[in-house]
Amino acid sequence: MAVDHAIPPLLFYPDHVRAGLRPRKPESLYLVMSANPSVFVDITQTWPTKQAAIRQHKTQGRATPECDREMERINRENGRRAGVELAEAFRILLPS
Repeated sequence: MAVDHAIPPLLFYPDHVRAGLRPRKPESLYLVMSANPSVFVDITQTWPTKQAAIRQHKTQGRATPECDREMERINRENGRRAGVELAEAFRILLPS
């Protein structure tokens, strides 16, 4: 790999260690927007709060009616797959 030298051997910041925090290996990683989700989370009740939070990302172009419609479309499709109104989909990765 051409960038091996750019990847630190440990994935933590020295400032964190000085502050008393220690690196840890997560039990799992939840990847969003996967083509092959392994878990769905019902967000039907929290959708208005999530939508309002997404709209706060103004510099990322997320505060638009188009973004609102697309996010709702994705969450409705995930919900259909999960048997609920609205859902987020994740692919869970376990450490090897």
